[in-house]
Parts: sequence; C-alpha cells; structure tokens
Amino acid sequence: NQVTVGLAMLPDGKSDRYHGFSSDFIPKSISLGRFRRNQTPMSQEKISAKVLYAIFATGILSFCGVAGETAMNITFPILMKEFEINTATVQWVTTIYLLVVACVVPLSAYLKRSFKMKSIFLVGNLLSVLGVLIDFLAPSFGFVVLGRLVQGMGVGFALPLMFNIYFRAGPKTQDRSHDWEWGL
Repeated sequence: NQVTVGLAMLPDGKSDRYHGFSSDFIPKSISLGRFRRNQTPMSQEKISAKVLYAIFATGILSFCGVAGETAMNITFPILMKEFEINTATVQWVTTIYLLVVACVVPLSAYLKRSFKMKSIFLVGNLLSVLGVLIDFLAPSFGFVVLGRLVQGMGVGFALPLMFNIYFRAGPKTQDRSHDWEWGL
C-alpha cells in the first residue's frame, strides 16, 4: 500500500528508480522517497484557531527580533556619531544580542518543562518591549547595549516557542515531511 516517488523513464521506455537504487536495500524506517496513501497531508488536517493564533503571535515576535537585528546594522554610523564611539565598540550592539539569543535558545527545553507556554510568551514579549524602551531612552551607549541584551532574552524565548507550540498542539501525524512549511 505504498507509492514510490522518484521514478525516471529510461530511453527504452521502462521506468527505473533514480541511479538504479532499489528501496529493498533501504530500511522502511528511513525510506524517504515513500509515503503512505492513507496518510492525510498536513495541509489538509484541521488545526484549531487558538493554535494558529499562538503560532502566528510567536512568529511575529520572532520575526520582529530577526528583522530588528538585521536593521540594527545600518544604524552603526548614526550610533557612532551620536555616542562618539568607534566601530569596534558599536559592534557590541549586535554581538551582545546574538550572544544572549544563543545562550537563551538552548534553555527552551528547561523553560518548557518548568513554565506554561503562555507565561514564557508573555515574558518574551515583555522583555522585548522593555529592551526597546531601554534603547529608546538610553542616555549612553552602555544603556543601548543593556537594552539589546534584554531584547535578546525576549527573542531567545520566542524563537523556539513557535516550534514548541506547533509540535505540541499541531497535527499528530507520523509523516512530518511538511514541517518545513511551518518553519517558513
């Protein structure tokens, strides 16, 4: 009851698997070129509106964090002029943010076990907004770096949270081949 994907037509009109490999040599558990006919594709399964809203909200928070990081690089000349600092110093705005995100993201498994997802989401939002406020009101460059540190913590909470919500409350299928769609 399986369908083979990836057949090629040979010049003599016979079909053959790509490169002459047969799935007989590949264990069924890792046979990536096959799918079961009775499985419902993920795009056809029903996901509750509440879960979609949660995924969308965490996705927006994650996107804002990544977009803010990308946009921060074009502000370097302005920051250098405003705070009278050199290039090596202004790069700490980006460095501290990425370091904090890289340190907080691996903690997501512990946070998920210890706290409710809603609480993690709220703290992530609050930290992100607080970081923006600190940056906005910063009287010196040190406060800008502090604001970016706080923002990094908020985004570090949000990035893995979107996938945690999806895998916990999303569709329960054995065929996870469409998970990349949610990653986009």
